[in-house]
Amino acid sequence: MADLIVAGTGGLAKLEGTKLAALKGSVRAGEYNLFLGAGISLDAANAKGPLVSGGTLKDSLCKLTGARASSSLQRVFSGLTPHQVKEHITERFARCEPGPTALKFPSYLWRRIFTLNIDDVLEAAYKRPGNLQNVRSYHFRDAFEELRTLETVPIIHLHGWTDQPERGYVFARSEYARVMAEANAWMTILADLMPVEPFIIGGTALDEIDLEFYLARRSANSPREDRGPSFFVEPHPDIQTPQECTRYELILYHGTMLQFLDELAELVPERQGPFNLVAGETKSLFPDAVAKNVVLSFANDFDRVPSGVAPNGQALKFSYGNPPDWADLAGHWDVGRGLGSRVRSMIEAMITDNLAERLVVILEETGSGKTTVLRRVGFDLASSGKVVLECSALSRVDPQSTAEALDLIDDPLIILVDNFAEQASSIANVLVTIERNDVVFVGAERSYRKKHIIRSLGDIPHRIVDGLDLVQPEASQLVQAYVNRGMAASQQAVKFPAKFAANLVGEPIAVACCHILNDMRPLDAIVNSTYQVALQAGRDRYLIAALAQFCFSGGVRYEVLASKTQREGWAEQFTSDHPLPLDYFDPGRRNFIVPLNATLAVRTLERAPKEDIARAFERLAFGIAARVNRETIRKRAPEARLAGRLFDYEDVIRRFLREQAGSFYSRVRPVWQWNSRYWEQVALYYLARYRSERDELLLQQSVQHARHAVAVEPHPFPLTTLGKVLLAQLGQPGKRQNRRSPKQLRLSRRGAAPAYTLTLRCSGARSSI
Repeated sequence: MADLIVAGTGGLAKLEGTKLAALKGSVRAGEYNLFLGAGISLDAANAKGPLVSGGTLKDSLCKLTGARASSSLQRVFSGLTPHQVKEHITERFARCEPGPTALKFPSYLWRRIFTLNIDDVLEAAYKRPGNLQNVRSYHFRDAFEELRTLETVPIIHLHGWTDQPERGYVFARSEYARVMAEANAWMTILADLMPVEPFIIGGTALDEIDLEFYLARRSANSPREDRGPSFFVEPHPDIQTPQECTRYELILYHGTMLQFLDELAELVPERQGPFNLVAGETKSLFPDAVAKNVVLSFANDFDRVPSGVAPNGQALKFSYGNPPDWADLAGHWDVGRGLGSRVRSMIEAMITDNLAERLVVILEETGSGKTTVLRRVGFDLASSGKVVLECSALSRVDPQSTAEALDLIDDPLIILVDNFAEQASSIANVLVTIERNDVVFVGAERSYRKKHIIRSLGDIPHRIVDGLDLVQPEASQLVQAYVNRGMAASQQAVKFPAKFAANLVGEPIAVACCHILNDMRPLDAIVNSTYQVALQAGRDRYLIAALAQFCFSGGVRYEVLASKTQREGWAEQFTSDHPLPLDYFDPGRRNFIVPLNATLAVRTLERAPKEDIARAFERLAFGIAARVNRETIRKRAPEARLAGRLFDYEDVIRRFLREQAGSFYSRVRPVWQWNSRYWEQVALYYLARYRSERDELLLQQSVQHARHAVAVEPHPFPLTTLGKVLLAQLGQPGKRQNRRSPKQLRLSRRGAAPAYTLTLRCSGARSSI
């Protein structure tokens, strides 16, 4: 039976210990979401009087129109004239004065607010002074947007909103079902969040079709364990309500929402605004007079590297291939690398000698240890008294606001940027904009992205360094470290460490660690054995996370992975002894998931059964679709960056899907055909097939898809793809070339965006873009 709390009995404070602690922590951290119905607005009013429930509204409309009392609200609504809609719907629920219930909400931090109400009661409540958050309202047809900080809470109106009456209202089950069937972005997001995130649900019944739909995938084993429990607030529960709450893992609060919020306030009286959640060491960087929103935005993108932390006693995750945390580095669990000393000397010279270069980039192969070297350098500099920051942004940082914030900090700065290629253009703009010369950026990136980095940096002075091939002293130190921890699986490593280390020289350090842990077995044998012993649910989760990380360093969002895989064995997969272990990319926030060992993850993608790989591609593509739109692409949001690589035929699709590429593109087309990059990559897929099969129909198909990509969005990228396939068409055997140059390409700059003019002549015909 569900936990039952009766209003007025202090039941919230009597919750089981771990639930009570989680509740308090999530309330303070602003981790709760709200799902609200008409019940929370019934104590509000406007010029026409108190607000009414849906049933009362229907009765009044039936009298107005002469419809039968048994008619549905949507049926009656559909018979109203535009004037009647304005008078009896829009004006009936607009310009509201919030009641006591709504006025309580702004005194808490919320992650998101989903409401079935068309009124503006919540917006009115948030206009009062003294609120902890600003508000931004969304109609359910608006494009999805992820707000960067808790400074603003989104209110999503799932049935429409009186502020935008021209976009319509939803009142009936059939109408709402039709909207949900359209793969509405906000409704899809809510469906992903409801099974795993903490919610407070009130003002609605559990048998509402909306709520039933969103709760359908929620069960006793689905909510995440690192968040507070979820509640259903109901003043008049019936005999079935406790059973339904048990099914959905909801705590039943027998009382009104006003009573619930009052009792919650007594339980957590010390609630603070989002600015107070910023770490003290970050706030101390700025003068007291700096605007809070500046500090909030900066703290969302950068964390201060601690100058001292307690050392980690075991460093298990690091030993199994995870990047080190500061406690691992404090415990000196890493191996000393010569490149680290070189980079540190460069940084100190750039700051003290006022050199032209203020940027160092470590470029090395995957699994070479570049992230560990980057973090070791930063940690050592912080320990010596320097102010060191680490870029934690998963979206592209804003150059202007970042430069302005950095100029407000007095101390010299060293800023670490892992996966540097994603921020290269932004960092270049920061270096151009910033008004000081004692800021040094230190990046790390995979070597195959060198061309992109150099192109993004332009004429910004910088140094590129490498040199992480494992040498004998480092290999010996590595073997001895695992022997000392009791984690070497090889008798040779224990008895003859020098000989064993000699076999590791020249390997990427991540591969060397795998050999030490697995008795020098070849990497493929390690991958095959671990994959075979894992359950299918664990395999699916691992492959999706591995694929996401290969495309985007941050991996996959928690609720996306949870929505596309079964929950069986979820918690166990986040332990280091699982055959396919997962971890959090952002341990402090726990929003994004990656494989524990990136090197093994890539090899697993290459070795896993093709049907498992195809399933991972499709689930990931469908899982992130609702979060990608033109605005999130422009802002370089995480899922937008992930999608950009996921559909890349030449670097990703061909490598992992091979002959199943066409089937993948076809299956995901319904949710991605709005996207020009999708059609670009389909065009390149057909071009590759033409070059292999020499079937001119395939080339014609490639050209048509490339032209369609340009029609969808006349952006330089699809234009470049079109030029590529048209040039391939010009090269067909037997095609008569014009005596003039087969291509004329002019590149010019207009403002910040390149403008392309491409003129092609083939067999006397002219095609110009």
